[in-house]
Amino acid sequence: MMTRTMEQCERFAFEAKLLAKYMSDFRFYDPRGDTYVEGWVRTTDGQRFQLRIDVPPQYPYEKPPLYVVEPNTLWRYGDNDTVNSLGRTHSFHTLSNGPDGCVQICHTRDWNASMTLLKVVLKGILWVEAYTAHLQSGRDLADYLARPAQAA
Repeated sequence: MMTRTMEQCERFAFEAKLLAKYMSDFRFYDPRGDTYVEGWVRTTDGQRFQLRIDVPPQYPYEKPPLYVVEPNTLWRYGDNDTVNSLGRTHSFHTLSNGPDGCVQICHTRDWNASMTLLKVVLKGILWVEAYTAHLQSGRDLADYLARPAQAA
């Protein structure tokens, strides 16, 4: 069993309050051990997805991985292949698959300790919305998740 520092426990208490206020379907599990945050989201078209954030030992200084755990298999447009089979890809904003082959979402390139798990959840929601749009259009998720151009 992993032990957490007092700083981490205080951070988890703060983040649990944020999640309770803004994303009440997400909860912390095992905050003194192998900590993770898990919850369900419903997209605008009514599909449900379960997201999981594994909180690494060095959190908040280490980026937490974000996974789609339900449904485990995410079909691509046309039902002839899966997002799971892609592994790491920019076009779908995914990293190497996680536990049980579930899709790992790339939620940020530039993690820092000021970011919260609430932000990670919000990125997960954006990703599943882009994924459901992909199922309708066939377009890559990167088309929906592209960063807006910077003002000159």
